[in-house]
Amino acid sequence: MLKRFVILLSFALHSSLLMSATLKVQVVDHQQKALDKVSTKLVNLKSGDEATPKTYKKGVATFVDVDTGDYQVFAILGEHRSAKSSMLSISEKDVNLTLVLPSEEEYQKVERAGNAAFEQQNYEEAQALYEKALSWSPWDSGMGYNLSRVYVRQGDSNKARGVARNISKYEIKEPEKIEQEVMAGVNFEEGRMALEKRDFGKAISSMKEALKAEPDNADACHALALAYGHLGNYPEAIKNINEALRLRPGDANFKQVKGLLEHNAEIASQKK
Repeated sequence: MLKRFVILLSFALHSSLLMSATLKVQVVDHQQKALDKVSTKLVNLKSGDEATPKTYKKGVATFVDVDTGDYQVFAILGEHRSAKSSMLSISEKDVNLTLVLPSEEEYQKVERAGNAAFEQQNYEEAQALYEKALSWSPWDSGMGYNLSRVYVRQGDSNKARGVARNISKYEIKEPEKIEQEVMAGVNFEEGRMALEKRDFGKAISSMKEALKAEPDNADACHALALAYGHLGNYPEAIKNINEALRLRPGDANFKQVKGLLEHNAEIASQKK
């Protein structure tokens, strides 16, 4: 009996040794250059336990004896954008991962160029720039919001929704919330396009969906005011333009729209 117990214990120990792995995380900048002195940590998504690398050498953080489970890796360095992985399921196999930490200056430069291209309706250029930034920081919901709007403008709402789903993978605790935030961009842009086409019913439904995830979007409130105004629903139009002005008090265009709506509402009431 003792011999059998020893054999079983030996087998259990041997099995436990197999159920751990080494994780190597290569940390680079946007030019694929290895970064030194990066703060990295590995978080067990079930227990919340955190581990720091056993070694960090030549841009590689090495975590040893990582038990089986689901994890997420985080990395931070000075004037670089932070980075995180999507969920990692680790078993007994060793895992290699690359995280990109672009410089904050370069990242913002690309975003500004993308925004400028979007405003100029150069959607192909905007797409390329936003996709470039997201390849560096695929968890950035703000950049995903921007890219999703480009896809909508290009007539590919399904691709825009795919951006929302992809980014939500990086937010382990509240993936639905992040997906909704990116989807707000999809709904907002669909609403703007509907307004341009004078499809006011569609514009209203899309802007309402956008505001569910982004209630402080003054432009969405403004768009709702315009859509309701075109339909002659002045109480709702004035309510929404007042909300837009509450969110952005100094906007001259909002003030002009409010004056016009109130004027039209007064004329409509006199005709009754």
